[in-house]
Amino acid sequence: MRHTKLFAQINPPELVEAKAQVFRASKPAGGSLVILTPKEAADLIGVRPALLGRWTRVGDGPAYFDVCGRVRYDLNDVLGHIHARRARIERAAMK
Repeated sequence: MRHTKLFAQINPPELVEAKAQVFRASKPAGGSLVILTPKEAADLIGVRPALLGRWTRVGDGPAYFDVCGRVRYDLNDVLGHIHARRARIERAAMK
């Protein structure tokens, strides 16, 4: 697997959930959509924004959308990406 060390450096589950709760609490109530900037998404994952940008450009990052020419991420998509990446790390470690 490419870049195994980078993949293994994502935040631990407890920290991811704690940060996700902070993002949920800081956004307006009533909607299930919590929009993150690239910096917020990278912080949640535990990588530099530049690495997240590279993942996004090559199609290996979380799903994103464009808001007036700016990349934004849905919190649920970022969390799903973290879980999928963690599963890939665990499968690679078992080999």
